[in-house]
Amino acid sequence: MKTIGILGGMGPVATAELYKKIIKYCQTKYGAVQDKDYPPIVMYSLPLKGTDETGIINESSVFQEFVKEIKKLKIHGADFVIIPCNTLHTFDKRLQEELSIPLMSIVEVTSNEVKNSKMKKIGLLASETTYGNNLYESYLDSLVVPDKKERKQISQVILHVMGGKNSQTDKKILLKIIENMKVDAVILGCTELPVVLNQSDTKIKIFDSLEILAKNAVDYAQIA
Repeated sequence: MKTIGILGGMGPVATAELYKKIIKYCQTKYGAVQDKDYPPIVMYSLPLKGTDETGIINESSVFQEFVKEIKKLKIHGADFVIIPCNTLHTFDKRLQEELSIPLMSIVEVTSNEVKNSKMKKIGLLASETTYGNNLYESYLDSLVVPDKKERKQISQVILHVMGGKNSQTDKKILLKIIENMKVDAVILGCTELPVVLNQSDTKIKIFDSLEILAKNAVDYAQIA
């Protein structure tokens, strides 16, 4: 199997959730039991500067650090890299120009799943940077997004998850925002949000970008 390289720490809670989702998917899809049944993984938790709960606040610093640390993953045996953060895929094209190792985009694989679903009215919950840079709009048309006040509420929920202080109140906030958007489905386009909300909480179809990334990474790792 290919070795999965995970550039994590953005944030640590989301990275831990990704690893759990990878393990669970290996068990349910591929019947993994013994240690040898799981793909090899190289994980580096990067204490990244230049970001906060709204997204990227120093693009130059973040990009340079990204290039340096992804190269470390390759040195340690990674065949491809995944990053459990939607916002930081702002740098996708620039990173691929700098790197000699494939980068699997969480935004692209999530958008592909949305397209394949044939669902029409899709909402997006994400960070301010993801909204501002139209990351999902480059793949999907006519997304429904929250208003300015609701975006600030989403940023607060993200901050709570990052600090381990999320609560049922945060879940209610997200569910209310989804209700206001009046959509058929919603993308959890920030990897902290699946810590708060999952499909069992609503009848609206949830596209969990973190889970979609985990599944695609494991499937790709199976290809020799």
